[in-house]
Amino acid sequence: MKTPLAVPNAMNRLRMFLIAACLLAVTPPLFGDIILVSRLSDAEAYASAPGGDGTGAPQPQSQTGFLPANLCNRAYENNHVIGNSSTGTGTSTSNSSILSNNPIQGLRVVGDGTAGASVNEQGQARGSAKLIVLNFTLTEPHPYSITGQLHGAFCEPHFCSKATAKLTGETGTIFEVVGTTLNKSGTLSPGNYTLSVDVYAFALGLTTYYSSDANFDFWLAGTVSIPTPTPTPIPVTRATNLSTRLLNGTREVEEGIGGFIITGTGRRHLLIRGIGPSLSGIIANTLPDPLLVLHTVIDCLPQSLVNVNWRDTQEAEIIATGRAPGNNLESAIVADFSPGAYTVRLRGGAGVGLVEIYDLSTNQDSKLANISTRGKVGTGDDIMIAGFILGGASGEDSIIVRGLGVDLSYWGLSALPDPKLELRNSQGALIASNDNWMDDPSQAAIIQAAGLAPTNNLESAIAATLLPGPYTALLSGVNNGTGAGLVEVYELGTSAH
Repeated sequence: MKTPLAVPNAMNRLRMFLIAACLLAVTPPLFGDIILVSRLSDAEAYASAPGGDGTGAPQPQSQTGFLPANLCNRAYENNHVIGNSSTGTGTSTSNSSILSNNPIQGLRVVGDGTAGASVNEQGQARGSAKLIVLNFTLTEPHPYSITGQLHGAFCEPHFCSKATAKLTGETGTIFEVVGTTLNKSGTLSPGNYTLSVDVYAFALGLTTYYSSDANFDFWLAGTVSIPTPTPTPIPVTRATNLSTRLLNGTREVEEGIGGFIITGTGRRHLLIRGIGPSLSGIIANTLPDPLLVLHTVIDCLPQSLVNVNWRDTQEAEIIATGRAPGNNLESAIVADFSPGAYTVRLRGGAGVGLVEIYDLSTNQDSKLANISTRGKVGTGDDIMIAGFILGGASGEDSIIVRGLGVDLSYWGLSALPDPKLELRNSQGALIASNDNWMDDPSQAAIIQAAGLAPTNNLESAIAATLLPGPYTALLSGVNNGTGAGLVEVYELGTSAH
């Protein structure tokens, strides 16, 4: 439930906060002692029949950073020549998703894929897919585990069905599993590693079909062991509202970006809002006509949901949530979301806007997690403001708030050169502030012990133990510096300090 903050005159720019029972943000690709170097997803299909052949090979999907969290590829090829009964059909799919990439949860990647080859008479076909080729570097020892299922363990001259998982290091192969249950664990020493999971199917000259498939769940443990708290049901009348106030620009690199991941097994009913004009009574230079673009991948195809004005397509559903925007020019999307990774972009010109995500679900078999907000940090009223509510528990909670800028240059952005972070309560009173995260030795020790030390000394971070309630984090630049910034809030539980 969104409520205006009561703030002193010196803090009248604080008027928005976001609600979160437990907020855990997505981090950059480099954190502490696990470095995500690259990740690739690839698929290929080939088919031939007398008189013709063809190959379906979409461009491999690869990345060197966290986003996009989902990589997916699909290939299909069919060949049949008129007047000849021979056919060949090859298919393959490849999916992988990063579910966590931070020092607390560690690096966790899941994926699945299939390969199929179908032929008739003189046809020939094959399908192959690299579910993942993951390159990573460790600077400290880390426990690892991988589980899953590999179907396909035989190859002959005229047919093949094979699924393989392999982990290699600088000294050679650590494990290689083919066509059976995948269940490996151990501890990896510092060094460079490659994890690959592949499927392959081939058929030649027979009326038959061969296939293989695989799924995997790979986890590099984080540096911090946090006891799992007993889940507390979320009251039906209370929604989780995750929100950040951003200064939008007209260029794509200046757009506000929110990323979130739904984990678990159940779907979640979410309302996403892009707010601008209704802020004009309290903020100057508001975003005049917000536009929301929601990105995800479904069946290996990029999907986008776009809303310009909230009354255009889902008016009744949005009104039913009780959280319809206050201006017809504002945007909103309401839908049921399956577990996976999503990205929300706020567009609509230049000005101050608000991105909000309301979790309207009450089921406990999934959760909205791994949330970060990246945007342009200006000066005065144009700084980045993020708030959160610690709720659903009694007693104090330990949190770490990070304000990052310098690290974003890793992504080629014009980054905030020297971030400054403030943490305030619901009345606007200052709880803590930080310029460089190592300034206070006692704070730095807590942050390092939690495995959340920023990689640059100019970044800011605050460790605090707080009672349940609403709080606000403000990210600005030292000496009125400006640039791209990232706000993260980690809820560590009652035993972190």
